[in-house]
Amino acid sequence: MAPVVAKYPEIVAQIANGARWFSVLDISNAFFSIPIAETSWHKFAFTFNDQQYTFTRLPQGFHNSPTICHRMVSKALKDIPHKVNVISYVDDILIATKDRATHLVVLDEVLSALEQAGFLINSQKAQLVKQEVTYLGVNLGVEGRKPDKDRVELISKLPAPTDVHGLRMFLGLIGFCRDFIEEFGKTARPLYKLLNKRQEWQWGSEQEQAFFELKTALMRAPALAYPDPTKEYHLSLTTGREAIGAVLMQHHGTTLKPVAYGSRTLSGVEQQFTPCEKEVLALTWALIHWEYLIGQSPIILKSSHTPVRYIISGKANNGRVSHPRLAQWTLTLMNHDIVVEPTKTQSLVPAILCQPLRPEDLHVCPIPEEATSTIKSPFVLMSKYEEVRKTTPQNIWVVDGSCYRNNGQVITGAAALHVASGRKILRRVSLPSAQAAEVVAIILACTDSDWVLRSFIDWMTVWKQRNMCTTDNRPVIYAQLLNYAWSLAENLRGKTFLFKVRAHRKDHQEISVLNNTVDQLAKQAATLPSKMTWQLPAAYEEKIDAVTNQTTLKDSVDIVKLQEKDREVMQLLEQSRYKDYVITKHVNGPIMAQEMVSDQQAGNPLLIMPAILRKELIELAHAQGHFGVEKTVSRIKSVAWWPRLRADVEHCINNCLQCAQNNPKAHNNRIPLKHQVITGPWQRLQIDFIGPLPRTSRGNEYCLVIVDSFTKWIEAIPTRNCTAKTTARVLLNEVFS
Repeated sequence: MAPVVAKYPEIVAQIANGARWFSVLDISNAFFSIPIAETSWHKFAFTFNDQQYTFTRLPQGFHNSPTICHRMVSKALKDIPHKVNVISYVDDILIATKDRATHLVVLDEVLSALEQAGFLINSQKAQLVKQEVTYLGVNLGVEGRKPDKDRVELISKLPAPTDVHGLRMFLGLIGFCRDFIEEFGKTARPLYKLLNKRQEWQWGSEQEQAFFELKTALMRAPALAYPDPTKEYHLSLTTGREAIGAVLMQHHGTTLKPVAYGSRTLSGVEQQFTPCEKEVLALTWALIHWEYLIGQSPIILKSSHTPVRYIISGKANNGRVSHPRLAQWTLTLMNHDIVVEPTKTQSLVPAILCQPLRPEDLHVCPIPEEATSTIKSPFVLMSKYEEVRKTTPQNIWVVDGSCYRNNGQVITGAAALHVASGRKILRRVSLPSAQAAEVVAIILACTDSDWVLRSFIDWMTVWKQRNMCTTDNRPVIYAQLLNYAWSLAENLRGKTFLFKVRAHRKDHQEISVLNNTVDQLAKQAATLPSKMTWQLPAAYEEKIDAVTNQTTLKDSVDIVKLQEKDREVMQLLEQSRYKDYVITKHVNGPIMAQEMVSDQQAGNPLLIMPAILRKELIELAHAQGHFGVEKTVSRIKSVAWWPRLRADVEHCINNCLQCAQNNPKAHNNRIPLKHQVITGPWQRLQIDFIGPLPRTSRGNEYCLVIVDSFTKWIEAIPTRNCTAKTTARVLLNEVFS
């Protein structure tokens, strides 16, 4: 059953603009007022003091109880004449009208309808015929919406939290009022950082300032105006390094008043966006966030940027935004009537936003500091093969890497073909990965891989500034190979030009023929004898240490010697295969295991831990938070592996005294599910019914909702029922036709 209980923001949107008189009714024991069919009593049975009982009335706490109660109350009120002035949320009812006389009439209609349905009103909680009431934790009055006075007073008296539990309680209380606080996400970010499991608790001056600013902002929060669907909306955006914000406004009389504030923090990837890209992100997020308010109303965008023109111009395709995200942005903007009105500032204060700006004074977006690197790349991306031929006609290399199965064994090779002389370089690669082979290929000359191409052109300058770590502080895969290729290109005279060739083309163009030729050479290279295996220079080999205490990696342990003394590790090397793992060894290097995800894809190389160090590694990975089996195994497999790893972890955790004292009950954790990879629109759809809803004039009571997982496009189709036959008919006639 899909719940039909409206969310609080959607309820607020229903309050009529200009409402001055309010009443709030609370139904007494609303759930217990609804009888359960005798045939369903057994579904609500429970045992108490060795005696079995069952509910005969709808109990609270069941998953669908709020939905059922809300539906029964809505059904009781659906036929009253002034339904537009009545809003219900489960057992709480709000009546809002513009004049007192109409209010008394509507109140009488509601009370009569509830009486006929068998509901009683709690007289102690009722707020009748007032110009200011409290409904669902918010004060509603003539001026608009304000935070509940009792909640504001409670939050203002709260002391600074001393642990994560106290911080969660504070953020939960004040987060309910985030619609009233300008740039809530930006201000609260220092506090949310402390909720990260990997973040050590440290309450400093930054957190103290954020804590004080949030409480002050809440106490000074302005009254938010009621939305008027007949008027246009004014939208202002603000973007920063770590957060984006927006304010939605409307003219009430001659004054521009805020209707809602919104903000959120940016992910590590989003923080790398340029100012224009962040502006488009803020705009599309605001449109989606306030879809229930804006609908199809005209929007006047107050901004010092031109985000709509930016994305429509096509320049965004050359930026740092993925194509699925660009498609979602474009679809979102196409559905709205947006007019850009230039302003001098990104402030969210309505009075400042009224200051106009000439179009010629619009802000020209620079590349942000996060994306600008002081490291100069030795690589240059070329868009056309003809440009490559004109630039370096005598020094063009066509290369490729290949990884495939041959007689049940995974083999990898890299090849380079010099176009002018026809000279060939073929090398076998020890790592069972197509990406690794293509990085070796760029060491030989250049590459065909889009991943490697983007690595050298876009990402390497940023990675090297972060010591070869990604935005979430994880090591970059094949960092040693990338660094070596980079250093070779830096030592060459002039620039190294890269050109992306579309793979496996069947036309007879010169570049296609050359690419197919070198692809066959790469497959041939994979079958070369072991003595022809390409080796990474020792200076670029990764230093691997063993975990032997709770804080550092012990430098005195020689992993290679310990592996050579371990009989099981040496047997794995002789077999070269263990289930889905391929066992390899670099010259004078450690023995590694690499999981084969598919015939053409392999995981990261993992160190095979000698038996003498396994227990200490498990204890360290577990003791840093007394994690369960799944998380401990995941932490270990980020750097190391050995046969029966899971069994060893389970044995260690089952014998952990602290876990036995604090977690006496066994937890049966589900295996985490993996998302299916989608690469285009309409490859995966999410389908569900909403209803039953109030019957329309055409007899429709349900709505079939279809969401495209790639573009987030939504189709909503009304139906008379929710049967499988109706679903199939709608999909064939309305969606797939």
